[in-house]
Amino acid sequence: MIRRMYRELCLATLLSATLVFTAAVDILTPGQSLANNDSLTSAERYFVLGFFTAGSKKQRYLGIWYDRIPVQTVVWVANRGRPLPATSTASLTISRNGRLVLADAAGTVYWSTAPALGSPVARLLDNGNLVLLDDQSSTTRYAWESFANPFDTMLPGMRLGLNRRTGEALSLTAWGSHDDPAPGAFTWGLQTRGVPQLFTMNQSNPLWRGGPWVGDRFTGVPDMKSNNVFSYGFTGESDDSGDLFFTYEVWNKSVLYRIVMNTSGVAEHVMWDEAYRSWVSLWSSESDACDKFDACGPYGLCDTARSPGVCGCVEGFEPSEPVEWDRGVTAGGCRRRTPLDCREDAFVVVAGVKLPDTSVGTRENSVGLEECRAGCVRNCSCTAFSSGDGIGCIRWFGELTDLRVYNSSGGKDLYVRVAGQGQGGKDQKKVMIIIIVLIISFVVILSILIYLCRRRRKNKYRLKEMQHVVGEQLHEECDKGNDLELPLFHFNTLQFATNNFSFQNKLGEGGYGPVYKGNMPDGQFVAIKRLSKDSTQGLEQFKSEVQLVAKLQHTNLVRLLGCCIENEEKILVYEYMANQSLEKFIF
Repeated sequence: MIRRMYRELCLATLLSATLVFTAAVDILTPGQSLANNDSLTSAERYFVLGFFTAGSKKQRYLGIWYDRIPVQTVVWVANRGRPLPATSTASLTISRNGRLVLADAAGTVYWSTAPALGSPVARLLDNGNLVLLDDQSSTTRYAWESFANPFDTMLPGMRLGLNRRTGEALSLTAWGSHDDPAPGAFTWGLQTRGVPQLFTMNQSNPLWRGGPWVGDRFTGVPDMKSNNVFSYGFTGESDDSGDLFFTYEVWNKSVLYRIVMNTSGVAEHVMWDEAYRSWVSLWSSESDACDKFDACGPYGLCDTARSPGVCGCVEGFEPSEPVEWDRGVTAGGCRRRTPLDCREDAFVVVAGVKLPDTSVGTRENSVGLEECRAGCVRNCSCTAFSSGDGIGCIRWFGELTDLRVYNSSGGKDLYVRVAGQGQGGKDQKKVMIIIIVLIISFVVILSILIYLCRRRRKNKYRLKEMQHVVGEQLHEECDKGNDLELPLFHFNTLQFATNNFSFQNKLGEGGYGPVYKGNMPDGQFVAIKRLSKDSTQGLEQFKSEVQLVAKLQHTNLVRLLGCCIENEEKILVYEYMANQSLEKFIF
């Protein structure tokens, strides 16, 4: 019985110890230490705090990584700027004044936090945040937290931005290289000059700009949209706490998400894909040529659908350096075709764009489009404005840089100030002058054509009338017995007699027209003189000539047999001299 009770007591003691150890696995209390091979694991085993090695020198770091995936993915490092030697023995403890201290056996401190009041404990939370609590019962009062000291990774619930009361800025900093956690040159976070916006920086040089917050995302990240999996949030200028920060939350805690600033200077939002057992990208800060900061220079407009090249100019602007622009060197951007004069300026809308750099901008949250426009019109230094849901009113007071077009949904409308009537003075006047000249020229030419058509129609009518009158008069002369004995031939008869005035029947040509040999239906050969249509002889003169020649019939003259007056034709029919030249008679 005693032996049985002893066994049960030992078992209870062991179980109790096991339960205490299991409950304390995510906590470090004063007097405890986390040594080389020790670790803290969050309550639901999402994250681990422990020591790891990196680089060819096998230097050691204290960091946090995911516990549930096979690929060790470090999300935070304590001593990133001061690694532990490979052979050193180090531990993490809580000092008497409430600081977390990483030191080696010799007492050399490699990393520590600020002092804390009371009797703090360290706990690793399931969201990956290592916190220093005033006591174990507190869940929100943190004396220190790793989320406030970000590394290269932004986890759900973390904030990036600025505490305006303390001036403390929170941003992501890439590793120095793929196996060196030391701070690299690339950072990703909020820039607060003007209207706050996201930037990727290479030290002091901007590489990428996410633009200002527009209600549900940053204007330069169209794919950053809240959905039923996660949501993005931004606390901006109106926050009473003085904080200015960007954050995001995940609704399904079992799916792993993170935003990481990688060693090539690109920020990515990635998700762990269990099927492929790897990280997959949801969006990236640099996915095409237009994501490069200010790719087309001031007033340049980047569009991946444009060809050749991706750069163009905003309406009312032209390349500052046309030769360089044609060579694909677009850093010089664009210049105004016509200078502004303030009083007669107008605005052109550039639709569906990433709003330009707001470092030279201001925002009013409760101002609509018309009031926003009016404020820009009144201030001659205002170069553009934009207004809409989630934006309020943003006005720019300087060069417009880093503009790009989004061919899918996601862009905003920007109103750019230009000289007079939307396109600017001189060019607009030139266009108007050209249009006016073309209209006047068209009217003049049309009037001339109408006049000529009417005149021709009138002349044809008069010609027919005169032909009729002359023909009647000639017939009357014959009827009166004036010895004309001059018949009028039909044009078809003469046309048939000359084989349609063929070249083979042509006898010659004089100043008033050609002469043809003709064979009349009765077998008589005749000489037919067809007066040229260009002849200056009128119908009255023709009539006089016919009457005169008819009266002057003589044995030494070629005898006139008749004439033809039809349409525009004036034809004389002579007897044919078979054995003599007609040249001296009728040419």
